[in-house]
Amino acid sequence: MKTALLPLLIVSLPAAAAETAEQAAGAAASGDPLSSGYLLKLVIGLLTVLALIFVFAWAARKMRLTPSGQQGAIRVLSAISVGQRERIALIQVGDEQILVGLSPGRMQTLHTLKEPVLPDLPPEQPPEQSRPGFAERLHKLMNPPGSCR
Repeated sequence: MKTALLPLLIVSLPAAAAETAEQAAGAAASGDPLSSGYLLKLVIGLLTVLALIFVFAWAARKMRLTPSGQQGAIRVLSAISVGQRERIALIQVGDEQILVGLSPGRMQTLHTLKEPVLPDLPPEQPPEQSRPGFAERLHKLMNPPGSCR
């Protein structure tokens, strides 16, 4: 009996292998989370998102979009790039303003200003009392003139 089952088993093995291969291909096409194609797409997508985060962080740093904490006694009033890695900066320390040259690994005083340079001020805005506040505007919108309230 065992010898009669052996030829049947040998004949059915290629059919079972083909069926398993078809199931694996169908699982990959249907988005089975354990298939190698799906995992490859997932890893590529995650790496792309991480790369975009690093690119945007680098660009924000290069364009100086990140806020700088200048609440202390030393403030950078203005800076200009004069080369690839060289800059000139106007620094205020207390009441004194100093013009410095900056390069990688070096900082040199160029000039100490006798009269402070006033930074560009934004255009003067009207006083707060002349502009209606949010509560007043909302009240006017909710109760237009001529309403019964």
